[in-house]
Amino acid sequence: ARARLCVCVCARSNSTMGAAVSGYERVQEETSGGGGVFVLEDAERSVKLLEAETSRHAFVVWILLPVFVLVQHIVVGLRPSCDVGFQNITLVGLVVLEVHHLFSERRAWDAVKEMLAPPEVSVMRSLGVLRRRKWTVMLAVAESIALYTWLTFPLVARSCDAEGELTEKWSHAWGKVPHIGGIAAHLIRVVHFYGITLVILLAYVVCMGWVGLVKVCLNAGRRAKLLKFDNGMVERLPGEVFVVWAETAEIAMMASVAMLCQEMASQKRYIFDPQKDSRLATLAREDRVLGLVDASSAQKQELQDTSEAEKMEAAEEWYFAVTLILKVMLGSALQLWLQTSFFALTYDSLGMQAKVKLIICLLASSTEALARCYVFSIKAGNISVGLLVPVFLLLVWTAMKVYAAIVLCEHHVWNFTTGCVGEL
Repeated sequence: ARARLCVCVCARSNSTMGAAVSGYERVQEETSGGGGVFVLEDAERSVKLLEAETSRHAFVVWILLPVFVLVQHIVVGLRPSCDVGFQNITLVGLVVLEVHHLFSERRAWDAVKEMLAPPEVSVMRSLGVLRRRKWTVMLAVAESIALYTWLTFPLVARSCDAEGELTEKWSHAWGKVPHIGGIAAHLIRVVHFYGITLVILLAYVVCMGWVGLVKVCLNAGRRAKLLKFDNGMVERLPGEVFVVWAETAEIAMMASVAMLCQEMASQKRYIFDPQKDSRLATLAREDRVLGLVDASSAQKQELQDTSEAEKMEAAEEWYFAVTLILKVMLGSALQLWLQTSFFALTYDSLGMQAKVKLIICLLASSTEALARCYVFSIKAGNISVGLLVPVFLLLVWTAMKVYAAIVLCEHHVWNFTTGCVGEL
């Protein structure tokens, strides 16, 4: 008799704040083969905990944090300035945000790990996923720091552009660019530097944050359709559920939880199809070696459920592409371009504290963008890899702008088409 391995769910009430362990237990099955059953205790509680922590932190990041920055603009004593950037006292709010982030991340990570069977935990450990948690948590911290500085950046730019000098310098620099320079210079004079930074920031907050919060609610409904509990029991967690949780974790800026869910989604594509014959699969491999059939025909005979694999590949492709466009292109890359331009234009007038804070923001944004580009270059499909090219070129451009501002150009401003700009 063949031993069977199946997954079901029973009730359990234990805290996830301790060391995260798998919620599965193996019990003996009453068959002549002496097989075993992995029993996951109280998966419904783990699912609700995961979704509660990610949705709560998403609300904190995309609603409470922007409100906190808006209060800084209203209260004169908290208002950012050109001398110090954002006020040092407001760092208390950033610390509170990070405490909440680390607390929620720990609970969400433990909730996901409890829903992994012992063999799945072993696979995650062998792939190095569990070891990468500390690095992805640090990435999320850098992401939070960058977001806070992005939100305060229009206020700092407005303070430095009180007399229109910053706008005039940027307009003059753009006026030297061939073909589009005149149109860009006119637009800058109308909207002002801080206005452009505010428009780009609002586009990012709306697309990634506020639309993301709607997506979090929709994902909860989508998960409810994919994962049905029968008296607290479920046979298996499908890969699409992990893709849904990865999307939600990205919106909540929990990079470690998103990474774990995405890796589990990748592994879930390898599903055994009981309708296929192992003898035909072996013959297909032999025919492939002999050149009698092509690779796709041989693959269809494998014991893997190919329809599930194709479904997961499409879901992952969409996940990587959306994350790359919103988080890297619309977020990190554009903000780096704006902030390096600001750094060059205000190099002589910006206060030392403000300059240090701006450099820290540039480092945080660069770290996030490079880390995500590295991960996407390994795991993403052809579409996402194609999107990496303009992102990488923009990152090189911003690095050149900083180098030119500090070392190369006498007046600190450098254009890609004209080189160092003369006196502004």
